[in-house]
Amino acid sequence: MEELKKGTIVYLNSGSPPMTVRNNNVNVDSLEGDINCSWFDGNGLHEGNFAKEQLTTEEKRINIKSAY
Repeated sequence: MEELKKGTIVYLNSGSPPMTVRNNNVNVDSLEGDINCSWFDGNGLHEGNFAKEQLTTEEKRINIKSAY
C-alpha cells in the first residue's frame, strides 16, 4: 500500500464511506501507532483512529443505511 499521507482518501478493508487521513501516527521504525481519519455520512462529520492494516486506498464502499 502507498504511504498514507495527510489528505489521502482511504477505506476500511471491510468497506466504508471514503475517509480522509488527518494524521499518520505510525512510527516508521517500529510500525506501531494509528492513523487518524475523518469522514462524512448522513449524520455529519466523524473521526476515528485505525491501524494501518485496517485501511486500503482501494474503493470499498458500503451503503451504511442498508448495512444495519
